[in-house]
Amino acid sequence: PPNQDLVYLAQNDVFQGMEEDFTVPDFCSNATIGEGHIYNTMVWIGPHGCISPMHFDPLDNILMQYVGVKHVWLFASDKHVYAGTEGNQYNTSPINPEKPLDLN
Repeated sequence: PPNQDLVYLAQNDVFQGMEEDFTVPDFCSNATIGEGHIYNTMVWIGPHGCISPMHFDPLDNILMQYVGVKHVWLFASDKHVYAGTEGNQYNTSPINPEKPLDLN
């Protein structure tokens, strides 16, 4: 289906019974790597072709892709990506990194 028709489940608590399907890696609670505690364990589920807009995550996280392919673009934290502009949430950018900007 066209991208505008795709939906995905985002930022939901892990479903009851799903906790038994994975183990949180030890390094997630290692204070030498991060804060040393887990705020939430959440799940995102999306169909083939679903694309998240360019954004930054306010909390530390780990990505585990179970099926398919996910392209992740990382930017230095000091790079401005116009997050919060053009009616977007404070952490979401209107820029599509896969399309050239029209500066005219």
